[in-house]
Amino acid sequence: MRLRGAIRGGSAGTVLLLAVGWGVLPASVGATAAAAAAPAPPYDVLTLDGERSSTTFTHEAPTGVSLWQDGRTVRVAGWATYPNGTVRQQVDVAVAPPILEDRLVAGRSYDASRFGDETHGSLYLSVDSWACGQSGGSFTVRDVAYGETAEPTALALSYDFHCLDGAGTHVLGEIRWRSEVPYPAVEVADVAAGTVTVEQTVDQVATYRNTGSEPVTVAGVSVGGSNAADWRITSTDCIRVVAPGELCTAALSVTPTEVGDRSATLTFTDDTPRGTHARRLVVDAAGVSAPADFRAVPLLGRTVLAWAPGPGRAPAGYLVRRGTDRFALYAYKQLPSGSTTWTDDDWSVAWTTYIYTVEAIPDGAGQDAATNQIAVPPTDRELVMVGAGELDARPVLRAGSLVTGTSVVDDGSAAVTSPPSLSPAGTELAYGTGSGASAEVWLALTRSPTQPSCESCISGFHATDPAWSPRSRELALVSPTGTLLRYDLTTRTVSTVTGITRAAQPSWLPDGSGLVVVDTAAGAPLRRVALTGASAAITGTAGGRRPAVSPRLDRLAFLLPWEGQQALAMVPLAGAASPQLLLTGDLRHVAWTGDGSAVLVTRGADAGSEVVTVDPSNGFVTPLFRSTTRLESAVLRKADTQAPQITISAPALTSGRATIPFTVVDDTMPVGALTITCSLDGAAPTACGPTSWSGTVATGTRTLAVTASDGYRSAVRKMTWYADATAPTARMTAPPAATVLASSVTIGWAGGDTGSGVASYDVRFRWVSDRSTGWSAYSYPAAWQRTTRTAQLMYLREGTEYCVSVRARDKAGNVGAWSAARCFARPLDDRSLAAATSGWTRGTSSAHYAGTWTGTRAYGARLVRTSAHAKRVVLVVTTCSTCGKVEVWIGSTKIGTVSTYSSTTHYRAQRTLPVQSYVRAGTLTVKSVTSRRPLYVDAVVLRRT
Repeated sequence: MRLRGAIRGGSAGTVLLLAVGWGVLPASVGATAAAAAAPAPPYDVLTLDGERSSTTFTHEAPTGVSLWQDGRTVRVAGWATYPNGTVRQQVDVAVAPPILEDRLVAGRSYDASRFGDETHGSLYLSVDSWACGQSGGSFTVRDVAYGETAEPTALALSYDFHCLDGAGTHVLGEIRWRSEVPYPAVEVADVAAGTVTVEQTVDQVATYRNTGSEPVTVAGVSVGGSNAADWRITSTDCIRVVAPGELCTAALSVTPTEVGDRSATLTFTDDTPRGTHARRLVVDAAGVSAPADFRAVPLLGRTVLAWAPGPGRAPAGYLVRRGTDRFALYAYKQLPSGSTTWTDDDWSVAWTTYIYTVEAIPDGAGQDAATNQIAVPPTDRELVMVGAGELDARPVLRAGSLVTGTSVVDDGSAAVTSPPSLSPAGTELAYGTGSGASAEVWLALTRSPTQPSCESCISGFHATDPAWSPRSRELALVSPTGTLLRYDLTTRTVSTVTGITRAAQPSWLPDGSGLVVVDTAAGAPLRRVALTGASAAITGTAGGRRPAVSPRLDRLAFLLPWEGQQALAMVPLAGAASPQLLLTGDLRHVAWTGDGSAVLVTRGADAGSEVVTVDPSNGFVTPLFRSTTRLESAVLRKADTQAPQITISAPALTSGRATIPFTVVDDTMPVGALTITCSLDGAAPTACGPTSWSGTVATGTRTLAVTASDGYRSAVRKMTWYADATAPTARMTAPPAATVLASSVTIGWAGGDTGSGVASYDVRFRWVSDRSTGWSAYSYPAAWQRTTRTAQLMYLREGTEYCVSVRARDKAGNVGAWSAARCFARPLDDRSLAAATSGWTRGTSSAHYAGTWTGTRAYGARLVRTSAHAKRVVLVVTTCSTCGKVEVWIGSTKIGTVSTYSSTTHYRAQRTLPVQSYVRAGTLTVKSVTSRRPLYVDAVVLRRT
């Protein structure tokens, strides 16, 4: 039986719900007790000192104690509470004098039994559901006081009894309630070392605490029991007087010598009433410990398991268990002692989530010891890197798991000098070793890279920087002298690419038509080299290296020296005046993700290296992988898990000349390596793309099918739209008059379309003044273009003719022809005509154009305007019943005679002269040809049309 607990408190009857388990004090309770100071009087306490456990209840959280009178019986309750508020382990002690007595008497000792009688007091103990049952013992009342009621106001009592529970549990304790009488109490905890491997040494600490109010002298600490030889006291600070509230410790170590329960007993000898406090030293010895640091690295088509030997005795071997149900893992692979890694390259790991554990097999008795279980889902991508290996600093091929993000597995032992290049399908790997005349090109299957073949050794050439063509089994290489080479993997023949003699680090264009290479001359720009041999420098790339062309064939990423470091730079494939800088630092290598959405950058980082992706649109960096070793380069390999993705973004309506844009992205291959065909309205497919289809179509509903294949999977995407091959028409509708007397006019137009309907109009105009030698060029006001309006206010200048035309655009994008022009002019005011003779009078009136008029009654009076041009002349005059006639001349040519007679007076009357066969130029003359009849000239219109 084990008794544990503690409480301290306020007034009688106060209940603080705090809890403890019978036998084991919770860690939180023990920690609180460890921080407690020595108790100070008056004391409120209930102690239980058992053979296997000691407990003290006070009113200090997380314990509580209360006392009350129940008839003749004094009852004391103690409890403890876990942090969640749950009450644990209610403890009750009930004492009463012999049945013929009403009260306890101070200074008296009582023999006691469970129920008491005339000569025995009663003593009862219960802990939750356990009760001491029939018991015998004694208790001594050291101090007691009563108030006006039968309830004690102070009590100091010691009890000592044996439980008749079959185990003969012996319990001692103290009760204090508002008492100044000191009390002894000690707490000692069991020590649990858990499971320890045979020959493994584990250190433990045992604690001894004085929870009473009197000093305790510890005379000794010892280990006993049948397994005492496996335990050793390494040090202790307990052989001394331990003051109230003070803690001392005994440091222990256990080294099991056999498998099984190797527990012992730790005993503290002191001067408390009990005299000794024995506690269990618990340990379970295993024959072998589980492997440590177990981890699983998921890679493409394989899973790498790694672990470290566990502590203690070395195992006889290891057993790998695998399965899909964690409750039914089966023995899969047995490995010899000393193994720390194993690769599961079974074909099914590519699509099955397996659960793994590794068991250490003991050499002799005992159970196997297993690691934790790790579920490893299939992965569709991994990094193929060049970096320092596990054994030395030589750069070797490495495989990195993007699931774990930090695990690295060596995939080869040769020192790699050229970064790896993946075949379009990602199934083969090319890389370089050595340099100069010793440079070799190696090939390897990415699923078994530890068995590469020396391709250059077979074909008898030396080269570096292999780059896999996106469209065929072909490599671009660089000879030791800087010549750009092409190597056909099928025929194993080498040819030279002309146009550059200082090449390095080639990067293929995704369509396979050429490459971008480094020109090794100092500060030289990158060069774009066609397979035909044509070569051109790329603007904005001077000093660049490690070029990488986007799989989308639109951008070029490269590294650029920048303030003592390297910058990730980017330009359009055609070049740019200056590059876009996205990232700076210790950058070492650049590659693209398969779909062209991000740039893969290998760079130095704190305590190692890392691989990150960089968004080319905004420079946003996403960490992808970290390693504590040096990494030089990395490329991303993906399994071909899906067909190419086709996105068609064409409008639902086009003109008769249609361009249907689309994008094709594949998870493993650049767009140039894909086969793309298009079929219009079910016709035979023809090659198209890679970004659009264009063609002439008739009016009606059309369907385009785009097919893309990566050689393994194909995808088809259809686009249906309506084609309108008929252009719309338009015409001018206003102004209706050719002469406009106002300073502005509203011009109007209308249109029609037999197909998709008119969407907008473009309106233009040109102008000419009476003295201009020719028409102006057409003006296209911005607000008049692509307008949906059908009217527009237009401001006019005097003496100027305007011609306005319109065209329509339909909803399919067809643009019609410009309409016939509508021409109109604003007159010159009479003040623009000079009086060439006397006899003219000038006046003002709001009834006249521009508020002015010029009149005469003299025959032969003339008004003139020099340098005039006109094909059509219109006079604006006042007509009346007495008004006369006027002749109009341009130069020496008489245009005609105009009568200004009318039966009633009219202002701003227009009189049109005969239209000339061509535009005449010269001095315009307006001549009165009647005498004594009034002539009022208001304005003159000179038009070229």
